[in-house]
Amino acid sequence: MANNFCYHCGEPVTGFDTKVCSSCGRPLQTEQTESSSYENYQSRDYYEAPRAQPGVAVANQSLVLATVLSASLPGMGQVYNGKVGKGLLFVVCFWVGLVLIIPGLIVWIYAMWDAYTEAGKINTGEVPFENPSFLGILSLFVLHSMFYLILVAITMLSQYLP
Repeated sequence: MANNFCYHCGEPVTGFDTKVCSSCGRPLQTEQTESSSYENYQSRDYYEAPRAQPGVAVANQSLVLATVLSASLPGMGQVYNGKVGKGLLFVVCFWVGLVLIIPGLIVWIYAMWDAYTEAGKINTGEVPFENPSFLGILSLFVLHSMFYLILVAITMLSQYLP
């Protein structure tokens, strides 16, 4: 019974012959047979701990939100999907490519497509979801701001050059 949890409150059920949940006080059903039908299993008062695949977390990432975030700020869709390093790489490639115009647009479009497909893979469990840290999100905004300010400074200084 050590791997069972109370169906009502989710707390672990301790002890082999426990009849009542120690947390919420509701009665527990102590027998579980493998030949039970799905409907009977749903009516049980406890459930077994979920057995997730190692390293794979299935999340509910919005494909549209990932794409819109990446469209508004290249790399942000990747950070939303938990891939901070990939997001920062897209920021650098976007701003360096923006100087050359066409490569920057290609990186921007690819970043949107990548955020969309990555969110789909996370939802199906093909790729593990990692919660992005606050520092990762902040790094993305700082990097974008830094490149933006550099671009503005170059534009302003170019007025004074012959």
